[in-house]
Amino acid sequence: MRVQRLLLGFSWVSMTLMLAGAPPANAQVTTGSLVGTVTDAQGQIVPGAPVTIRNVSQGTATTVHTDDNGAYTAPFLNPGTYEVSIEVQGFKKHVHPDVVIQVNSRVRIDAELQLGALEETTTVVAGAPL
Repeated sequence: MRVQRLLLGFSWVSMTLMLAGAPPANAQVTTGSLVGTVTDAQGQIVPGAPVTIRNVSQGTATTVHTDDNGAYTAPFLNPGTYEVSIEVQGFKKHVHPDVVIQVNSRVRIDAELQLGALEETTTVVAGAPL
């Protein structure tokens, strides 16, 4: 009887130590992110600029704003093709189509706004490197 208690106690202690020493499981990342900086033609930052990120295939959109340094971040985007547009009073609308977000990717889209009316649009045709 005493041996059984000793074995049971030993089993309990060894099980507790094994679980306590187990490394944490890594979570799987299933999204990507989009970052960038918005400036004007003279290279001056544009704080508070609304950056609209539209998922082309799903038709959903989210809007983030640039911070005091002209930078923006859009985390947790589902993989897919996006269109990034920036509309600021006194500047032409800036559109960057065909931005591909992949799982665990961080895509950078910087924008240089041109002076003009919102009715005018600057569309970027070059692809962004991953």
